[in-house]
Amino acid sequence: MHSLLSGKCSMIRIMQTDNSTSALHNKFQLLILILLTVFMFFVLRSTANSQTDFYNNLWAPTRMLVQGDSPYDTTPLKPELPALWFPMAVGLFSFLGFFEFETAQQIWFLLNIFGLAGLLYFCFSDWRSIPILLTSTLLAYFFPPVIQHLVLGQISIVLALSLLIATRLAATQPWLSAFFLALGMAKPQIGFLVLFGLSLHQFGLGGFQRVVRYGVQTFLAALVLCLPLFIAQPNWIPDWLASLQANTFEWTHPSTLSQLKRWLGIWGYFPWGLVLLSVIWVTVKIWRNLLAHHAAMWTLALTVLVTPYVWSWDFVLLLPIFVYVLSSSKWWVVTVLCAGYGLIWAGMAIIQLSSDFHNSRFWWVPLSFISLLVLVISLDLKTRKETLIDHNQ
Repeated sequence: MHSLLSGKCSMIRIMQTDNSTSALHNKFQLLILILLTVFMFFVLRSTANSQTDFYNNLWAPTRMLVQGDSPYDTTPLKPELPALWFPMAVGLFSFLGFFEFETAQQIWFLLNIFGLAGLLYFCFSDWRSIPILLTSTLLAYFFPPVIQHLVLGQISIVLALSLLIATRLAATQPWLSAFFLALGMAKPQIGFLVLFGLSLHQFGLGGFQRVVRYGVQTFLAALVLCLPLFIAQPNWIPDWLASLQANTFEWTHPSTLSQLKRWLGIWGYFPWGLVLLSVIWVTVKIWRNLLAHHAAMWTLALTVLVTPYVWSWDFVLLLPIFVYVLSSSKWWVVTVLCAGYGLIWAGMAIIQLSSDFHNSRFWWVPLSFISLLVLVISLDLKTRKETLIDHNQ
């Protein structure tokens, strides 16, 4: 009996030592990530000189807001395009309007840089090593869509992070999850599929009643985020709707739908509908069979395949699942992923530098990334099965 108790005590001490070592290791990894992020801030700082999308969609509305005017009537500030980001973002980041544009854009750049670091931190697997951490971080920050995102001052990184946080909190803190989900819907074209997945997740946790309750919580959270707009100018909604309706430009962008319409005309809706139904089916499967956090990462990547409105800077939604697979795989998988990334990077660079460059020519990037991930995961699973069979024999 004494020897049994001694053995149990020894095991407990070993487990405590392992846990403390793991916690120390994670803190060390986080410190390295923070230092890398600060370094990338200074390396990429020159990209934040224009930020036209930030000016049009966030700074100009918040500037009008803090002056007591309608945030969606930005004509006095002469933006190139009407404001299109939804009011949840304008309300949360309304403090930016108190700063001059040059200062506000540096703050926004800093938020994006650290937002990407947060996105990476959420996506690293549990056993990440220093080389993988360095590789993942560098590949992420020098991903061409990330550079374009920073140049324009876009918001997709912040929204992707919000959607992942919402997923992490959905089971235990639904009100806080609803807050981040409401923010994540500031560009609904990149959040709608995660919204669908979270609805499935909530249904699995508590049935239809929980889905309805979560929907009400999200709606109320959106209203809270919009409170600064109601306080400053209660009659802002007509201007918001007019701003959305003013976006009537027939853009050709790198979405699957846009390209199919370009090639097939109105008949392009038929194959796009089939792709959309297939992605919805896959989304249902992954939310039923994977952990919610992993399902959300896959869903973000699938979103850029089917959303009817997307630009290449929104391809940052591909990074979470790419980084997760990269940081949780064997070295041969890491090598293949890095090689595939290099080819995609080179292809994007060639297109970017071409004389007839147009953003719509990046349509193949999401399909290439997802195909690469599916390929390496399939090969990895096949290798593991063969190893298991050989071991059993």
